[in-house]
Amino acid sequence: MIHLGALSAAFAARHFAIQKIVLARSVLARSLCQFRVEFILFFAAGMAVCLYNLFVFGFPFLQSGMKVVLGFSTIGFFAALDLALARERSTARKEAGPAANVTPPDQFYPLTRRFTLVSLIVVLLVTGVVVLVVERDLAWFSQVRSQAESLHELRMVIFIELVFVMAVLLVLVINLVYSYSRNLKLLFNNQTEVLEKVAQGNLDNFVPVVTQDEFGFIAGHTNTMIEGLKDRLRLAEGIKVAQKVQQNLIPQSPPRLNGHKIAAKSLYSDETGGDYLDFFEVELEGKSGLGVVVGDVTGHGVGAALLMASVRGFLRQRAVLPGSLARMMDDVNRQLVRDTKDTGRFMSLFFLVLDSDGNGMTWVSCGHDPALIFDPAKGAVEELKGHDLVLGVEKGWSFNQYRRGPLQPGQILVLATDGVWEAAGPDGRMFGKERMKKSIMRNAEGEAGEILQNLFDELIDFRGGGSLEDDATLVVIKAET
Repeated sequence: MIHLGALSAAFAARHFAIQKIVLARSVLARSLCQFRVEFILFFAAGMAVCLYNLFVFGFPFLQSGMKVVLGFSTIGFFAALDLALARERSTARKEAGPAANVTPPDQFYPLTRRFTLVSLIVVLLVTGVVVLVVERDLAWFSQVRSQAESLHELRMVIFIELVFVMAVLLVLVINLVYSYSRNLKLLFNNQTEVLEKVAQGNLDNFVPVVTQDEFGFIAGHTNTMIEGLKDRLRLAEGIKVAQKVQQNLIPQSPPRLNGHKIAAKSLYSDETGGDYLDFFEVELEGKSGLGVVVGDVTGHGVGAALLMASVRGFLRQRAVLPGSLARMMDDVNRQLVRDTKDTGRFMSLFFLVLDSDGNGMTWVSCGHDPALIFDPAKGAVEELKGHDLVLGVEKGWSFNQYRRGPLQPGQILVLATDGVWEAAGPDGRMFGKERMKKSIMRNAEGEAGEILQNLFDELIDFRGGGSLEDDATLVVIKAET
């Protein structure tokens, strides 16, 4: 009766302890906390029985009382561990929702350490119980064997008792293993279900983090991965929008100019790029003309595309105001320096204006490679040079403008960015300006669009069919014969 009374008292205290101690802890700490509470209650019940026997019946504390404590502790260990695992399962099911803990645990307790510690304690407890049973049976056997009618009957009694004790312990161990397997299966299913949804493109679910072992860390880092995928998808959507906007900024078809055929094309190494290609009407000192702009922002990608769009806006806004081409670039440069301050970015640009009446052309070269004029009749190449700084570096720089006569029939004007001649082949060699010049001269009899397309085809073949490492822009203007 005293044993039942002690257990009843422990059970009565259990509800209060669960509510006030276990459920007040964090999700990750509840399982371990429940184990401690349950085991302490069983141990306290054993100690209460031990002390009661000591003071009421005078049973020796070590010889008798500690056996009771060991028995209660053994049953309490298995029961506490099973209830702690049940708490872990319950938490894993309840936490599988929007409010679940999804961050990796701060501390890591590997499953191997957990299994090793539990196995060691189980072996020690089972060994202790068996030793006590055997020791008690041997003492009893030595007392009654002289009175027994048959030693065989005594051995059978001892054997049955040992089998019963071992069977009870075996059932407890099997139940413990089964409880562990249920938890592992639940944690594994939680993980795989979320990963299956991620594989299908559903990123709205997370794995609840309810343990501090490998499953908890895998779940936490899986959730981190899902958040990263969400960020990448948001970034990808933003890049798609930026790509669409930039594509709308690029001229969809070349303009028309009396006596000239024009072809232009930009190839970007990323979804967005920093090469600038533009055509628009320009009024310079009372004369109208066609502005042809080719530029190259340092780097490529979204940052370069934003800077390119800024220059485009500055240039088109300034082009409607009076002034020379050089003063136009002075104003654009001052605006750009404010935007590129401390960023380390700048932009090279070649701005060419072809007179509408065909009397000549004016240009400014802002740190850009010179445009080229090919004369198929003479087999000669002329460079439209300039010696000014790139845009976005020095606020007070004054640019210079240059002028020459018009293109003669059959002559070809080419503007390009360094992504054309600096494109590298599989062996590391660059395409080079000489290869570009030979391609244009070789196709000089064709239309402007044919010259441009043949050059890009040769460039892609030279690259071995691979994508470009840098943005490449090309403008071909051919005077009609």
